[in-house]
Amino acid sequence: MLACYSSIRAFIYTPEAGMQTIKALDDDQNIGNEDYDGGSSYGYSINSSGQVTGISSVDGTDHAFLYTPNKGSIKLAIGSSSTGYGINDSGKVVGEFSVREFLGYNRITETPGAFLYTPGKGMQDLKNLIDPSSGITLAAAYDINNADQIVAQGTNGRAYLLSPTPEPEIYATMLIGLSLMALRRKKLSARKK
Repeated sequence: MLACYSSIRAFIYTPEAGMQTIKALDDDQNIGNEDYDGGSSYGYSINSSGQVTGISSVDGTDHAFLYTPNKGSIKLAIGSSSTGYGINDSGKVVGEFSVREFLGYNRITETPGAFLYTPGKGMQDLKNLIDPSSGITLAAAYDINNADQIVAQGTNGRAYLLSPTPEPEIYATMLIGLSLMALRRKKLSARKK
């Protein structure tokens, strides 16, 4: 499979189906529109299921999208604008966003950020998922692998590898499992004596 763009539309190519166009997001419904709507779409990454992420522009507004075959596209909106750069096989998407703030006549400031989209959880600003004491401010996330490791860039221009840590519930489940295994082992040892 190949995800790319031609002229103004992202597309997927497979030998079986040929070229399939990914429509620009419909601003009202967040679903790809069948007719040309004046927007554009660009595909930047594809996973093994044929899901694509990238950027779709409608009426001058750019937003990341997640396209799923036979379902269409959904808008991944965070901030004033966003772009999806990487997707893994579980459908998690990473990218960049910016928040525009109007400070008065001809004065605009834009603050960059990195996002993670997780199916079922939605959009998250990656700054809320890293240790605040690290002092790192992320500007963008460019890829995510199947182990959920994320390649990101800080506002200082440095590259970072973000690796997930288990949630506290996972530690509790592991502790219970290990305790049960130890108890069973103890009982088996007692029977042998």
